[in-house]
Amino acid sequence: MKSILLFLSLLPIAYGIVCRSDYTMINGRLCLKYYPIAVPHSAAEKQCKLDGGTLFTVQNAIDNRAITEWISATNAQQVWMGLSVFGDSPLLSYWDDNSGVAVYNNFHPPYPNEGFNSHCAALLVNANQGSTRGQWISSTCNNHNNTLALQGPFICQVPPTYSYSPCDINYNGYCYWRSQVLVNGTKLNQAQAAAACAQRGAQLVSIHSKMENDFIKLQYRGTTIQNIFIGAVRNSGLTYKWADGTFWDFSYIHPFSNNSNPCLMMSVDDGSIGLWFGVDCSQELDFLCKRKISPTVTVPEQPKSPAKIPPAILDFSNCNSTLVLRAPNMFSSNPYNSIPTTYCSWRLLALGPYQMGIFFNSWITNGVLDIYDEFDNNIGHFAGTTNRVPFYVITPFNIARVTFAPASYVSDYDRGFVASVLPI
Repeated sequence: MKSILLFLSLLPIAYGIVCRSDYTMINGRLCLKYYPIAVPHSAAEKQCKLDGGTLFTVQNAIDNRAITEWISATNAQQVWMGLSVFGDSPLLSYWDDNSGVAVYNNFHPPYPNEGFNSHCAALLVNANQGSTRGQWISSTCNNHNNTLALQGPFICQVPPTYSYSPCDINYNGYCYWRSQVLVNGTKLNQAQAAAACAQRGAQLVSIHSKMENDFIKLQYRGTTIQNIFIGAVRNSGLTYKWADGTFWDFSYIHPFSNNSNPCLMMSVDDGSIGLWFGVDCSQELDFLCKRKISPTVTVPEQPKSPAKIPPAILDFSNCNSTLVLRAPNMFSSNPYNSIPTTYCSWRLLALGPYQMGIFFNSWITNGVLDIYDEFDNNIGHFAGTTNRVPFYVITPFNIARVTFAPASYVSDYDRGFVASVLPI
């Protein structure tokens, strides 16, 4: 009888679409929350990240109209949107949720306008704005000391999910169970952790976006837990795969991590940024399980903007190019892993909610490298040391520029540098 009950508990169960309790559902699939206090854009982004989402996105005219009508009952003039403006075209504007560029847009001419560092977007919502109501503008936003930077109320958006009460954590159509709940906080090795997950019909967690990674880390805020097993196992060589069979479409492995270890753990302590590290599978750690919820009615598909085609680059160095960080990327002196011969400049762009971490995995050069923030303040100058231990720089905003000039005298041992860049 017990085995029958266990079998039935593992069968898919159907549930309906819901938002978290403090969010409002719009158009049957958008979970939104209005925050009336006027704040800088960065503060709005931080709050949305704490909620497990981003500032709101708009993929079509129907949603744009519905959101405008919903919020027009307030006294707001305009509200922050989750759109990063990286040029004077909507196709150079990227949604914070990583759904792509603004193929649908409702910018009021002459916007978007990247001039004066207007890298953020806002929706005009007040009824007194006449024909411009419901249209978008771009605005200065990132410099906390810039008196021209706009402050305003904002709308956060989190993914809808399905009602299912047995979850420890219910997010984006999945149940998550922390080891504190499953095994009362007992630390287990990777095989034992996977077996404990299986008792709930789940597997060790696979992670498929920066937003999901941030949400998971938040579940351990204020605890003493430092690292958790995630469901990655070494595939071949130095690559990994998800044990649950899902596609490896996101990676947040620390660039300095030892990838020879067969398992991965995620750093979740309050001082970390949620990076993943190689670990021996026999080590005993906390862990997180994940299982898909089977819905009665699926969330209507939201049209997604296609990814922008990346610009042509010289080679692996990405010399003299723009890197939009929809995922971690790399760049190096040119030519790659050889005596550098070319002056290079890189424009690095992360989506709105994120700063950037520039990790220098290898530095064997007498060349000169400088890192500038969005406002051309030098935040890193490196020269005069042929061999440096791996080091990194965290940018204050989501836009940066890097330049590298080869040394005037280059030795045969010079191999330039290699850097990884991650959204933080």
